[in-house]
Amino acid sequence: MTGNPDATDEGESDEQKGETGAYLGSRRTFLKATAATGTVVGVGAVVTAGQERQEFRLGGEVAGWQGRAPSEIEGQTNPTLQLEEGQEYAITWENLDGLPHNVAILNREGEAVERTEIIAEQGATQTLQFTASTNMAEYVCEVHPASMRGNLRFEGAATTQTDEAERFMPRGAGVGVQRVADGFVSPVGFEVPPGDSDRRFILDQVGQIYVHDADGLREEPFMDIADRLVDVGGREGSDFDERGLLGLTFHPDFQNNRRLFVRYSAPMGEPPFVSSADWSETPRLDEYDHVEVLSEFRASEDLSRGVPDSERRLLEMPSPQFNHNAGTSRSGRTATSTCRPATAAGPTTWDSGTSKTGTTATRAATDRT
Repeated sequence: MTGNPDATDEGESDEQKGETGAYLGSRRTFLKATAATGTVVGVGAVVTAGQERQEFRLGGEVAGWQGRAPSEIEGQTNPTLQLEEGQEYAITWENLDGLPHNVAILNREGEAVERTEIIAEQGATQTLQFTASTNMAEYVCEVHPASMRGNLRFEGAATTQTDEAERFMPRGAGVGVQRVADGFVSPVGFEVPPGDSDRRFILDQVGQIYVHDADGLREEPFMDIADRLVDVGGREGSDFDERGLLGLTFHPDFQNNRRLFVRYSAPMGEPPFVSSADWSETPRLDEYDHVEVLSEFRASEDLSRGVPDSERRLLEMPSPQFNHNAGTSRSGRTATSTCRPATAAGPTTWDSGTSKTGTTATRAATDRT
């Protein structure tokens, strides 16, 4: 760390800071820092060498720093901290959301003069001790500086913020990220049905569609079609897999007709396929990897769950490789479903010279009953 040796964290690696001291690490660094620091990081007395420090207590989350104490800042988001030059202070904060955060003090040039390590365990606390200097301007989380940012103000000074008129680019609105659901294997899609903005549908690549609503993530999936997929992640000699449940879209009149459309990777079969193309003469078709499927499903009467047995396949396209699968699906106002298929890849495709997959979107009429 730079600056005051009383701060409770120390020993930053070169990976954690650049020439200006700004944090440059990766998510791996976040996790390493968390593992090294444990559940409680740097919690200690606010009395050093017989001198009592004034303590500010904050809660840290992506939405902003939440003031707790003293009473003047309680309940405020990103409160301004009043300081006196030369006095000793401590900022003690608690990780509220379990995401990677730290606290750093920036000077008027935006450089970190004090900082702590990054911690990512919910409930962990950390203390930064420092001696106030009028060159100090702001306190921030270096991982989420847009939303977790507050001012430092000194007694007798109007403000320590950089004069906006002197800035080449004025400050804009902050943008942050907040975790709303977890526990998925590999979430690959997020859709909101027409006429039902209170429910968010999340696709897990291994075959489940989950619903997130005002009460959070529902434990039981809206629909599970894992038994219709290829063995996702089961390829020998490969540490990744791009096949699985890949796309979801709702009929524009979903609230009344209960129809939804799903794009997934099914095991390879034999022609004929549900397709306008004749695949029977395709060279080396037996070496193809899987079939890209676009299917229609129906939801239950109350729209609370999908019905797997209602499946009607609209399109089947053999795919030569396990990767480059695309999968995005959309429904238009004309009751037409659009699905982007895989890009042709690999020697099997190019040697055949008759690949029927490509980068163009494939459309299937969905207004049939």
